[in-house]
Amino acid sequence: MAEDNITPDQLVERVDDAPGKVALATLRELRSAYKRGRITIGVLDDIKSRLESDHRIGVIHDGAEPEQTQEVYLYRQDAPIGALLHAGHHPSDPGLRRLRDVTAPAKDAAEADERLATLKSALLDATVALNDYLGKDAA
Repeated sequence: MAEDNITPDQLVERVDDAPGKVALATLRELRSAYKRGRITIGVLDDIKSRLESDHRIGVIHDGAEPEQTQEVYLYRQDAPIGALLHAGHHPSDPGLRRLRDVTAPAKDAAEADERLATLKSALLDATVALNDYLGKDAA
């Protein structure tokens, strides 16, 4: 999967062609696409900003010190799952409303919060299962 000669447009195409508009990429691929040197937090933040502003592509990185073999999720921010991923990783009032809307119909805020906790747990379980399937440590 990892390519050393990849373009930003190819990353976008990978996301757009993926089921649910969510794909995997390595940090090496992001670095290569944007012709950057050593991958650091600053370089990764710059690449993430460019993908978001130029292509409406979000990047989810586990927050660990970046190394080129690490995989990240790339997602189309305006796709249904992308909107949820974005809301879950960028806390805001609109994001909270979006997450709560997914849990509707809830009779009250307490019920919505309980359903939201269940949704987050299911998302975590799915992430762990995906990482197991891919042979990644869940660290």
